[in-house]
Amino acid sequence: MDKYGAARASSGCARFNPISLTWQEKSSESQRACVHSRVSVSIKFMERSSITQEQYRYLRRLGAYFIASVILLGVGMAIGVALVSRFPEVARQLEGSLTAFVKTFRGLPPLQLAAAIFLNNALKTLLVIVLGTVLGAVAVLFLVANGAALGIVVYLSIQSRGLWASLLVLLPHGVLELPAVLLGTSVGLMLGGHFINRLRGKAQTPLGTELRGALKFFLAVIVPLLLAAALVEAFITPILANVDLQEYSRKDRLHF
Repeated sequence: MDKYGAARASSGCARFNPISLTWQEKSSESQRACVHSRVSVSIKFMERSSITQEQYRYLRRLGAYFIASVILLGVGMAIGVALVSRFPEVARQLEGSLTAFVKTFRGLPPLQLAAAIFLNNALKTLLVIVLGTVLGAVAVLFLVANGAALGIVVYLSIQSRGLWASLLVLLPHGVLELPAVLLGTSVGLMLGGHFINRLRGKAQTPLGTELRGALKFFLAVIVPLLLAAALVEAFITPILANVDLQEYSRKDRLHF
C-alpha cells in the first residue's frame, strides 16, 4: 500500500477494491459526510487544545501567588503545632472536639462521605476565590487558619499513630487535596492583587473578566482535583488505615 492509499484509508473517505487493486472514492454524499466528520473531530481537538493552553497560561500566572500561599499555610501550621505542643491541655480539648466532629461522618457510606468531603472543600475554595476580590484578605485568613488546623491534626496524629502511619493515612488524599486548595487560595490572592491594582489605576482588565477566568480555572482544574481527593479519602484511606492501624483502631482513638 502506498502512502497516499494509507492516508485515504485512515481517513475513511475511500475504500479498497481487491479486484482492481485500486482505491475508489466513496459517493459524493458519503464524501460530504466523511469530510464533515473529519472537520468536527478537528474542531473538537482544537477546542480542547485551546482550553488546555488557556488553563496552562492561567496556571503560570499563579506562580508567585502559589508560593505566597505555601508560605502562609506553613506559617499557620507552625502556629498550630506551637499551640498544641506548648499547651497540652489545649491539645486534649482539641482532640476531643476533633473526635466528636469525625464521629459525625464515620457512619456514612463511602459515596456519601466522598460527596460530603467534596462539597465542603469545593464550596470553601470557591468562597475563597470569589471573596478574594476583597483585597485577598479572605484568602490570607483562610490559609493561616487552615494551616493551623492542619498543623494540629498532623501533630496529634503523629503523637497517636507515629510518623509513618500518619503519613499513610494523610498523604494519599493530601497530595491531591492540598494542591487544589492552594491553587484556589492562589487565585484568591491574585484577584485581590488585581483589585488593588484597579484601585491604583494600574490594571485595565475589568474585575469581572478576571473573575470569569478564575471560575473557569476552578471548574477545569481545581474541581477535578478535589473530587479525586474526596474519592481517595472516602474509599482508599479507610482501607489503608484498617490494614496498618488495626491496633490503633481497637483502642478507639481519633481517625482523621
